Amino acid sequence: MTNVTSADGSVEFDLQLPFLPFYVPKEARRALELVPLQDDLNRFRLRAKAGTAADRLVLSVDGRTLGTFEKAELERGIDFALLDNAPWAQAGRTLWDAAQLRWKKHFEAWRQMGLERPATMMPGLASFEPHARAQRAYADEMGRSLGELARPRPYRMRLGVPGGAVPIPSVELSPLYPFESFDTPQAPEKDPASVAWTRVPLEDGQLDIGARFAGATNVVAYARVTLEADRATLLHLSLGRDDGLAVFAGGGFALAVEAQVRGLGTVRPVAP
Repeated sequence: MTNVTSADGSVEFDLQLPFLPFYVPKEARRALELVPLQDDLNRFRLRAKAGTAADRLVLSVDGRTLGTFEKAELERGIDFALLDNAPWAQAGRTLWDAAQLRWKKHFEAWRQMGLERPATMMPGLASFEPHARAQRAYADEMGRSLGELARPRPYRMRLGVPGGAVPIPSVELSPLYPFESFDTPQAPEKDPASVAWTRVPLEDGQLDIGARFAGATNVVAYARVTLEADRATLLHLSLGRDDGLAVFAGGGFALAVEAQVRGLGTVRPVAP
């Protein structure tokens, strides 16, 4: 940690990692209860003792919020390696996926094309050996490229007291559209000026969309909020959902949570 500064109840510092923490896929994390990987081989924790009366502190990196934590949590230590929205976790996930693909291509070149040579690949063709050499070279190049993906970069960290709540008394609500997928943009994404928005008041910060569109199934609606600030600031938006939820900020895609079996969600990462 370098370039530490403190002001207005917050502390900021530059964080330079010697290497990325090992990325543990979510589907494998139950094994962490049995294997002390995080403590023995993948320790990456922040412990902080807050000298403030605030019960919670907000942790952000490069201007993006990682989470809001209770002071007791910070004193026990936050496992940074398991913060999925952190940039080093996103880089680790990319490295993990690339490594799996590299192994697959290596296996194809070494085993299937080099040893087994099934008849369906027709190894007797004149083009087979050049194709096999290209496959081996491709796997080798992918392996060498993993080093670049594994190289961490500096991060600017901030730990501070949350600001006051910004009340949202109402939202603009769109009509319903047939739902296909989060990758299928509707009119509010493509041409929001053409949408017949309806301003709807919130009750205790909530909007019962199910009651408003009673009986509708397999559809999607958009809610729009405009916020104005007199200076650059960091806002924390809290949302709830039953089934899927997508968020757009400043005209660009931010994240999506897709409903799956037993209420589990798949979170797509925040776009740059």
